[in-house]
Formats: sequence, C-alpha cells, structure tokens
Amino acid sequence: SADNPERLRGPNLSGVFMDEASIMHQDAYDISIGRLRKDRKMGFLRACFTPKGIYHWTFDVFGKTRPDTKLVRVRTDENPFLPKEYYSTLEQQYSPTFARQELGGEFLEIDGAEWPGTWFGESIWFDRWPHDLSILVVALDPSTGKDAHHGDYSALVALGRSGDGKLWCEADMSRRPMDQIVSDGINFARRIERETNGHLAAFGVESNAFQQLLAAEFKTRTAAAGIMLPIVEVQNNVNKLVRIRRLTPHLSQGNIMFRRSPGTELLVRQLREFPIGEHDDGPDALEMSRRIAIENWNRGQQQRPAERLRVR
Repeated sequence: SADNPERLRGPNLSGVFMDEASIMHQDAYDISIGRLRKDRKMGFLRACFTPKGIYHWTFDVFGKTRPDTKLVRVRTDENPFLPKEYYSTLEQQYSPTFARQELGGEFLEIDGAEWPGTWFGESIWFDRWPHDLSILVVALDPSTGKDAHHGDYSALVALGRSGDGKLWCEADMSRRPMDQIVSDGINFARRIERETNGHLAAFGVESNAFQQLLAAEFKTRTAAAGIMLPIVEVQNNVNKLVRIRRLTPHLSQGNIMFRRSPGTELLVRQLREFPIGEHDDGPDALEMSRRIAIENWNRGQQQRPAERLRVR
C-alpha cells in the first residue's frame, strides 16, 4: 500500500505500477522511482490515473515534457470492455468541464472559475475528524426551492472549528426525494457526532418558502425518535453568489480542511467550478454552515431545538 509512502523504501525493484496515482501523495512516486534498480538494471514505472488539474503533482511529472517520461491519454469511450451506454450516461450526468477531465482524461484549469486551482491542493484533505472541536454544526441545502435547477443535489455539510481556528468539513451530497433527505440528514448528524466525539450546536435547514415544511418534518421525526437534534430554520435572503463568495478568505488562506469522501470531493469540485459550474448546492450549504457556526459562537451557547436562528 502507498498510504504511508515511507514504507515503500528499501526493496530493489524491476518495475512499479501505480494504480489511481492521482489519489496518492507525491512522496509515493518520489520514493518509488528510487527503488528502480534491480540486478544493476534500471527499472520502469507506470502510473494509471484520472487527471486532477494542472496544479496536481501528476501534471508536473507526466503532463509536462520531462526526460524519459511519456504520457498516454485514453478517453473512456475508447475502452472496448465497457457497456455501450456507459460513456453517454456519465456525460449527461457530469458538467461539461468535469466530463472532459473524468471521461476525456484532460488536465484542466477551469476557465472562468472564481478561485485558482492552487487553493485546492492535496494539503486541504484529511481522513479523520479531530476531537478538539470548539463548535460543531450541520447545514442542509435541500435544493428544492425556487432557485433550484434540474438535477440539483441535496447537500448536507458538517463544519467544525478546532482550537487553532481551522475549519473542518465533510459533505454528503446526493439526488434524493424529500423523505430520504430527512432520514439521511438524521443519520448523517448522528454519525458526525460519533466520529467527532462531540455534540451539534445546531442543525440548520434552509426554510425559504415551502422548504419550511422540511424543517417541521425534521422536528417531528427527531422528536418521535427521541433524538434531540438542535433543529434551526435558516432564511437565505442574500443573493446566493454573494453568499458563496464569503468563503473566499477561508479558501485563500487554506483555513478549511475537507474530509476525503465522495460527497466532500463533489463539494470541492463544485467549489473549483464556481460560479460557472452547473451546480453550487455544496458551496451554498458550506457557506450556510459557516454562518450558523458564527452565530452560535457569538452567542456563546447552543441553540435550543425549537428556536429560530436569525441569520442573514
């Protein structure tokens, strides 16, 4: 395993094959090429991966002209072993830019994106929640309001603040019906509390227009199950683009850490494509969780379950 690159040191190897190299740390590559020395012969290294943009180490190593290095780009639709409809199905689900990366195998800097790709390097990811969080909240953007677009995701975002001021984030994003949003939201909140060894200060639910009914359903379901989730209703009255841009100082300073998971990776992808991407549910929920955390921090006490949270 390359999870701990230091454990790759030592052996003399005829060759190395790195599968899914773009989710490995560059140290795995740097240490592996130092092992290519079997029987006084230079060995080979081959890496198979999906590009992660022009600021990722795989672009520096394979995407630029380097001695003794060759890049072979293969599109997904060139794979003869996939179902005929595989490529077209994924292409319809992905944004155009993401499809070029995931299906076309292109190294991309997203033209027109709000924030540079350098802000989303490997250093932003973490695997386990810290246990020293001074505040912990969850925000839900159900994406069922008047501004919703076809194919939008319901976004659950947990956000915690540690003693050093760092923000820690995990997202659960999926296209799901209203009833599943409630059950998934409750399960998500309970899991986050277990894994952080903490307690939620607030579980914010966007309640613009008829979405207020969703907040009421959360309160009913949690009460019936004997779960004391601190449900609060959040009114979003400021333009969504303005709200999401409030994240800029945190992102520019590398102050937000993202837990590596499919949902969080989708959130980061939407951040990288903002504001030109097709969806921004994750960034919207992340900004909402930030506001909820600030409101609770300033109050200096946890919100009561039935209390309305006044955030602008």
